[in-house]
Amino acid sequence: MNDTDASSKGKRGPVHRSPSFPSIDLKAAIERARTFYQHEKRLPANVAVAAKHWGYSPQSSGGRLVLAALLAFGLMEDKGSGDQRQVKLTDLALRILLDERPGSLERREALQRAAFMPKIHSELFTKWSESLPSDPNLRHYLLIDKKFNENSVEDFIKELRSTADFAGIYAASSPESDSLEERQEELEPGEASQTGVVTAGVTARPLGSQPGTPAISLTPAVPIPAANVRQDTFSLDEGLVVLQWPAQLSKTSFEDLKDWMELQLRKISRSVQSGD
Repeated sequence: MNDTDASSKGKRGPVHRSPSFPSIDLKAAIERARTFYQHEKRLPANVAVAAKHWGYSPQSSGGRLVLAALLAFGLMEDKGSGDQRQVKLTDLALRILLDERPGSLERREALQRAAFMPKIHSELFTKWSESLPSDPNLRHYLLIDKKFNENSVEDFIKELRSTADFAGIYAASSPESDSLEERQEELEPGEASQTGVVTAGVTARPLGSQPGTPAISLTPAVPIPAANVRQDTFSLDEGLVVLQWPAQLSKTSFEDLKDWMELQLRKISRSVQSGD
């Protein structure tokens, strides 16, 4: 992103910089986070040490770009400055790295949260909630509306698409995982998943029953919250929306919940039918 134009006299002209974006895609950033975790686990480390873990010298611009990308994706946090500056993995990074459950919905949502972290990513994924436009259309928008430098716009488009694919922003499933929610949508009417979770308003056979067992009717019900859980219910023409949350939340947990709810609203917007 360090684009320069030299004048005809050989002097360095004004620099036109693109909006900030990660130098590597989310998949590569997570691999760098994994490398850091293998060496330091949850502990902080000096920036120079982190750069060494990634194969860079302390003064290398490559190490600084990798660190900036991890910070942008919310996978790392830093404190201090100069030679005393330290970095460590965030809770978001640990949720991704340590979740080895096949088809984990929580891991996929964490991946999507990370993908939305860079400001330019969030703006574009929100603007185009169904799918990204073609490269020519996206390039035109970035050059004209977002004032990208022509020398960096192609790199950004490549990074943006790669991150979107890896996190499953638009696809029904990501390369990393298939969510339980989506696998349930593939069940035929009258079938239940192995977890016992059944879509309300359909018929299902008892778990473990033999083929031909009569289906039973399932009536939608609002779950009963635990003593330390708050609940609110909102009625729509299509059905009920039920929200539960812990009665006491830390500030960090509230911010995490806020990010998650914004992500859910973006996902829900894709199923809104036009013409209503």
